[in-house]
Amino acid sequence: MQAGLDDRHMFSYFRDKERNEVDLVMQDRRGRIVGIEAKTSATVSKGDFLGLRRLEGT
Repeated sequence: MQAGLDDRHMFSYFRDKERNEVDLVMQDRRGRIVGIEAKTSATVSKGDFLGLRRLEGT
């Protein structure tokens, strides 16, 4: 993860060795993580959630 810090949260992104990715990952001081995926497509498919699923498993 690449990161930048503010006073309360760490902001980064996630990419695994299979190149699954999450556009924005936020982590607070307690270690709670939120992944945000941004898409420009009008439709969403199952595969669009693969990066979030992989992040959840780390």
